[in-house]
Amino acid sequence: MRIIDLKKRIGFFFLLSIYLNTWAQYEKPEGVIRFMTYNVAYCRGYDGFQNGSKTDIYNTQRIGKIIKALNPDVVALQELDSANINNRYLLEDIKNASGIDYQMVYGVSDYDAYAGNYGNGILIKKDFPVLGVKRMKLPGTVYGSEPPIKNNSRLLLRVMTEKFYFMCTHLDLDTEQRINSGSIINNELDYMRKPSFLAGDMNDSHRWGGGVFTSSFNETWDLYSTTDYTISLPDNQNTIDYILYHNYKNRNEYSAVSSYAVRGKLDIPGESYPIQVEYASDHLPVILDVKDNFSTGLSESCLSKVLVQQRDNQLSLYGLSDFSYTYFVYSMAGFPICSGTVRENENLIPLDFLEKGLYILKLMQGEQTILNWKFVRF
Repeated sequence: MRIIDLKKRIGFFFLLSIYLNTWAQYEKPEGVIRFMTYNVAYCRGYDGFQNGSKTDIYNTQRIGKIIKALNPDVVALQELDSANINNRYLLEDIKNASGIDYQMVYGVSDYDAYAGNYGNGILIKKDFPVLGVKRMKLPGTVYGSEPPIKNNSRLLLRVMTEKFYFMCTHLDLDTEQRINSGSIINNELDYMRKPSFLAGDMNDSHRWGGGVFTSSFNETWDLYSTTDYTISLPDNQNTIDYILYHNYKNRNEYSAVSSYAVRGKLDIPGESYPIQVEYASDHLPVILDVKDNFSTGLSESCLSKVLVQQRDNQLSLYGLSDFSYTYFVYSMAGFPICSGTVRENENLIPLDFLEKGLYILKLMQGEQTILNWKFVRF
């Protein structure tokens, strides 16, 4: 497993932000995609508001406000319930409390005819339309907790977007079952033709020997999220909540920018008082910011030199010199479709062979990228 060392990049700013402003530390950089994983512990709360009950609306709203402050694009949530105590739908309640218009995807890991069901959920912004959903059972064991929950199966919840897969899971407490789950998850990669992110509570650590990382994840995934401890309880400094990245065909489509296990007092937009993150759950929310290396956009030099006009199923390029340029057309998933050359008096790129859809044009002169341009084939 390749562990991305972000501490060298962010260590100084991490220390500085402790003394200045906790929210500033977690402010979302412009142009990144922010992923998040959070075991919300059924929104029970871990302070005086808990009251021994899962029905306290304050705890649910607090989780939603933490999400609001961090503003992730995609969120993996573990330990949710639906049609359970008070007939609540916890994923929707959290979404509403965040005030963000997410798409919601829920998956049941365990069902109780008397107490509703339990599972995992994904919240994903509409900037990333969900094109497909898959729910897979993973092996688990029966265990007890308070309130009593019987999980004899675990879940892998997967969504597909145009450019990546995102998976949410909560692996079992038993080492053998986690290892078996890792094999099942890795086998799925054979059928996934895009970069993939795997997020969740692994109940395992990259520092432990003999578990799912040693058996499965180290060979197929890059550890993009922080390696700081992710448990909010002061006497438990383990790292078990992760966001992993599978680099499809070594194309390096996404690069890690920064990652944190969020702790301390978090300022909430529009609220007078901050939230102490450690009180919201026994796990800390983990955020990961990534850069899309295939994103498009015109640089200033592109705007001043090259103009692209689309007409009659072809692209016309203006502002080219008499030197040869190489162009590439990619699908939005990053697959190469075609390539060719253009120059000042040979400036047309045909589109009639393309199916209807969204594409990317990349224009290069030698080793220099002149422009990346997004267009629609009607």
